Amino acid sequence: MYKNSYIFSLDTIEMKFSMAKAALLSTCFILILLLGGSQTSQTFAQQQQPQTNDTTNDYVSLIVDGDGSHGADLFVDPNTNQIYVTYIKTENDSSDLYFTKTIDENFTLSEPVRVNDKPGDVMWDGRVPPQIEVTDNGTIYTLWVSSKEAPAFAPHGFRTLKMAYSLDGGETFTPAVNVTNKDDATQAKAFQTFDIGNDGKIYVGSLNYDAQILENGTIISTDEENGTQASIAVSTDGGKTFNPTLNIDKFACECCNVNVLAASSGDVYVSWRDKFPVAPNTNPQVDPVVRDMVVARSSDGGMTFDLPNKIANDSFVFGGCVHVGAPMVEDSKGNIHVVWYTGAEDHPGIYYAYSTDKAASFSKPLPVLTGDWVPPLRSDIAVDNEDNIWITWEDSFGLTALDEKWVFENTSAMIHLGKIENGTLVNYPPVNSENGREPSIGTGNNLVAVLWNGDDSVNMSILRPDELTS
Repeated sequence: MYKNSYIFSLDTIEMKFSMAKAALLSTCFILILLLGGSQTSQTFAQQQQPQTNDTTNDYVSLIVDGDGSHGADLFVDPNTNQIYVTYIKTENDSSDLYFTKTIDENFTLSEPVRVNDKPGDVMWDGRVPPQIEVTDNGTIYTLWVSSKEAPAFAPHGFRTLKMAYSLDGGETFTPAVNVTNKDDATQAKAFQTFDIGNDGKIYVGSLNYDAQILENGTIISTDEENGTQASIAVSTDGGKTFNPTLNIDKFACECCNVNVLAASSGDVYVSWRDKFPVAPNTNPQVDPVVRDMVVARSSDGGMTFDLPNKIANDSFVFGGCVHVGAPMVEDSKGNIHVVWYTGAEDHPGIYYAYSTDKAASFSKPLPVLTGDWVPPLRSDIAVDNEDNIWITWEDSFGLTALDEKWVFENTSAMIHLGKIENGTLVNYPPVNSENGREPSIGTGNNLVAVLWNGDDSVNMSILRPDELTS
């Protein structure tokens, strides 16, 4: 709960998660066509062009895996530059999570190892990939979504979160643990991320949806008046068990990632897309609502959170799901940096901002990608050992609201890379020459790695900034 009172208190009438909401979860991206409004036939005619780096240096590019590979994430060791990768591989309608890592300076990859102990126990719907984090002592943690059939939660099923870890450099992984506590209510969970604090605590953020399992095993939705809950689960024993789930916000946007940052100070930051009723409406479950990104801070290890603050007053009014969160990083001075998407009518696009006061306020947004109409596009952010901020993002330039190639499961985009220099975004060449989607980024010592999905492969592009030719 929040330390202070909030408009969505425990005394507020809970909004039930109904079949109508389940239908929303399955069709909400179609509704995004409305974002084009009267401009559905327009493209990015007025797209902002950031400063472009004049280098012609090629990236080191490699294919991590092909033949049905997708849903990838990476972690870069900031000291050794070793790159750790997880990705999903789907064969015969069965999906598994695999792990690989670079084993030399030429970025040779190790033989892939299956992470999930139960074959086929991985669910992938094109939105949020599994995640990977590595601790200072070399323990490798992975988090992914599993699903079982449940008509009330069609078409994605009843989703749960699972975590496994490796103590031997990724040679083997422990049996998966459910990210839940025996005292938790039955809930479907998705749109997850996690981070690990300096003290070893693991913080898992997700969107949760109330459910009930009947005696015959049927899973039904319950509490029809309940909303989607932005939540956090904390493990204090290295991922073996989790404390009871804490609901931070009971009326979050239904399908946008919950991002978590465990800061060096011990503070924990959580970002999500919140819903704000548009006057005279006072019900966050009834349109029209504003769907803007917020950040909340915990100073007690995720036990309580301060009131959330908007990253920007975008006033993005919309009646559907966007499927895009707000990734965050921390620099060596404790400043929080964030990148996010808004579909606000007068300034749609991807933006960057930072906070110097523990997310109490944020700087003026810096445009990363803007235009007359910008579809929901994904981005990621990283900070290197010199406090340079790097951003990667999708750009479906030229597509209209009537095109389907920008929709999350089949995005056709260029993957861009940029660095913030003196308050300006410096663009580097795109990392791909074919269809790309879902980029993630990591940095090391004079190394920037961007992982991205192709049509049927997982690819990685590596940049050595100090070795660029001019």
